Amino acid sequence: MHIMVVSRPDLSFALHRLGIFQPGPNRLGFQSLDQVLKYLRCHPNVPLFYPRQKLTASNLYQLHHSDGTKGATITIPNCLCGHVDASWKPFQGFGHSISGHLETILSVAVDWKVARQLSCATSTTDSETRAFYVEGKRINSIRQFFMQLGKAINLPTPILSALETNTKFPTPIYEDNKGTRDMLQAQKVTTNLKHMDLPIGYLHNEIIMGSFYCKPCSGKVIFADFLTKQETGPIFK
Repeated sequence: MHIMVVSRPDLSFALHRLGIFQPGPNRLGFQSLDQVLKYLRCHPNVPLFYPRQKLTASNLYQLHHSDGTKGATITIPNCLCGHVDASWKPFQGFGHSISGHLETILSVAVDWKVARQLSCATSTTDSETRAFYVEGKRINSIRQFFMQLGKAINLPTPILSALETNTKFPTPIYEDNKGTRDMLQAQKVTTNLKHMDLPIGYLHNEIIMGSFYCKPCSGKVIFADFLTKQETGPIFK
């Protein structure tokens, strides 16, 4: 757990699944834990890497192999970015979906979280919208932290410029679910999501206020995908 929290977000999904064995450890749980230890032994140099020099380019290019056959590229700005993904009822016997949250600055992951959703989702769009709602609150917390710091630290260029000019710089949150993107873009609650009118109202209000916005992203290059599925972590370039 300490390794995962400090520098190994690629272990988040595996340790989240191992958590079900805490009330009753058995042979299967220890075999799964042994697989995690073998993975750490075979891949010891996959922690977070921070850039040595100051990055001045407006964009960073990152490569992610998620389909196993070919890679796809995506352009990520140097500002604060949110990445969210949800897996709707991934396992039999569990009615709650799993949400994965990842925040990056200068292409470096600064915070991540994998958790089971509190409510049972009725569809994939439902689970993705709930995850986007939690990600929006996480982004707002980090933005407030930056505003309190002000110019005390060397912030990325877009955030620093927004603080100097006292303008709003909305944070992009990458989302691969088309239903969630359409709902946020339409600025209204769809018929099958009426039971989520309060979270959706919060998202619409924050988007109008300029706190964050939904950024379309393909499912092959969404960085939060490896937090909710059995996949390897993204390759940052």
